[in-house]
Amino acid sequence: HVIRWAKQIAKRPAVQRGRMVNRTWGDKGPQLAERHSAADIAVTGRVIVTELSGSESSAHFEVNGRPWVSLAHGVHPFQLGEEHTFYMDPSHGFIFAGEAA
Repeated sequence: HVIRWAKQIAKRPAVQRGRMVNRTWGDKGPQLAERHSAADIAVTGRVIVTELSGSESSAHFEVNGRPWVSLAHGVHPFQLGEEHTFYMDPSHGFIFAGEAA
């Protein structure tokens, strides 16, 4: 009975989503790294430079030829030149103009 119950629980959408969030190993298909809210915006770009600073990972990446920077808690294995999807909380983003007005 316990195995049947565990299989039923595993089929629930919330459980399946929970297994994807912050998973940064294995097959990239079922990963949803660093997404904390349904309001987060997915941004996909090509990784240019990566940095580790203590327990945080930085990734400099390009989206449509424009530079972006991501700072994420934890150590993340970003690979140079790879396409990666980053998740951004719009309330925590900063935009810098390239030229003074």
